[in-house]
Amino acid sequence: MRIHRLLRPAILPGMVLSFYAPYLHAQAAEQNEVTYADMADLADAADLVARVQVTRIAQVEAERAPGVSPGLGRFYIEANTKALLTAKAPLGEKVEYLVDLDFASNGGPPKLKKREVLVFARRIAGNPSALQLVAPDAQLLWSVERETRLRSILEVLRGPDPPPRITGVRELLYVPGNLKGEGRTQIFLKTHDGSGAAITVKRYPGAAPIWGVSFSELVAGFGDAPVPRTIEWYRLACFLPRHLPAGANLSATEAASEQAAADYQLVLNALGPCGRMRGSAPGHPPAHASTEALHRSNTPQVEPRRDRIGLEQRIANDSSPVPAGRTAMRRVQFDTPRVATFPSLA
Repeated sequence: MRIHRLLRPAILPGMVLSFYAPYLHAQAAEQNEVTYADMADLADAADLVARVQVTRIAQVEAERAPGVSPGLGRFYIEANTKALLTAKAPLGEKVEYLVDLDFASNGGPPKLKKREVLVFARRIAGNPSALQLVAPDAQLLWSVERETRLRSILEVLRGPDPPPRITGVRELLYVPGNLKGEGRTQIFLKTHDGSGAAITVKRYPGAAPIWGVSFSELVAGFGDAPVPRTIEWYRLACFLPRHLPAGANLSATEAASEQAAADYQLVLNALGPCGRMRGSAPGHPPAHASTEALHRSNTPQVEPRRDRIGLEQRIANDSSPVPAGRTAMRRVQFDTPRVATFPSLA
């Protein structure tokens, strides 16, 4: 009987993977470009994040791969687990999944065999080796810097008190002070779990306004603005609406309403752009389809080699913009006419 080695999850922020340093510069030039926001999007949506080494890649024929963006291919991946960055349970030594990727410059499959990648996924019930990526492109080429940055993100997201996800602005109001030019704007935020979150902007006569944010029921401390490329910054810069919702401004006078709106814009300007490169964030649970719903779809059986029976794997449609590429290459043949779909990413 074959025994699979189980890897237990561990988050080791700032860990230096010096063993891989000789490969760093060679891999850096090939990295698919992602920003802090891109990585946070994927990490926040994933139940499982792992570093794996690709052992086999084969293209799914086009008629069995609905929803693939133009110029991309859908690929079946087999890989060996190298490290489990976060998960609720151990992961087996070998994994299988589907991913949408650009083609190589010669029109063939991407050169991923023996390469290490980071995958952001969920498990598939009933198949311990099968993973479902949280988005069709939720696979990133691995590098030391990329894993170090990812571990720092996961440390906060999986920590005891992570900043809640921001879903909108509930209300805001400006209250003038006793002196001319003095006043305070309070911006109360909506969160996915109903917990408290608020931004406070304070103005003093003859001084630049200062602002801060609190991800609790407490009033924000002045000057506690989040540092760029942190989870606190990401929650605001990537999810605050660009325009205030109608009826949210509760200021008592027209002048106070204008000041509250100006202070909200001041916060947006201070945060700067979110900076996503790969499109919008995957939907957060519970917005994703349930596990039961995922398995209602038919699934293709891939037969990449003679000594393998085939794999049932779930995949998802995604309309996020991704790089285009060439399309000519060998295709994987299927035993059945069944077609699989990804969960909704809305």
